[in-house]
Amino acid sequence: MTEITNANLQEVSTARCISTGQLTDAVSLILAMMPIVRTIKARAGSCQMHGMSITPRHMQVLMQILLVGRVTVSELADQLRLSLASISLIVSQLAIAGLLERHEDPLDHRRTVVGPGPEYDRFVVEVLGERFQPLIHALATLSSEDRETLDRLAHLLSSKLVETLDG
Repeated sequence: MTEITNANLQEVSTARCISTGQLTDAVSLILAMMPIVRTIKARAGSCQMHGMSITPRHMQVLMQILLVGRVTVSELADQLRLSLASISLIVSQLAIAGLLERHEDPLDHRRTVVGPGPEYDRFVVEVLGERFQPLIHALATLSSEDRETLDRLAHLLSSKLVETLDG
């Protein structure tokens, strides 16, 4: 096995057109984020609601609805970067469970608007509130300015990563 040295790091970073500082910045960020991701993934796995298995993809849709409220199916697909067919299937499954409701858009009868269903509030409190309690608690220890900065930078980093991958 090859020992990792600064010379090896410099050689790899030069070959990839990145600086050693850029690489160490990325590694440092990943290491800082690992406990966060590990905690969220461990707590955000599948759960049951009215006999239906709520998967991580379902959770993603439900959390987006929490942030944006009522939205068209196509807007939801764009926001989550999923295909329209996938979102339509997920929304249908969540509507059957009572977590979402689908309505015809009164302004454009060709579009479908999705919003919280009769069981949505209970889901948010019982499932999301409980599962994300450690993160909620950790965020509560930060000042409002720090939370806003963290949120802004996380969204900025996410959008830049998506741009790079799509690039």
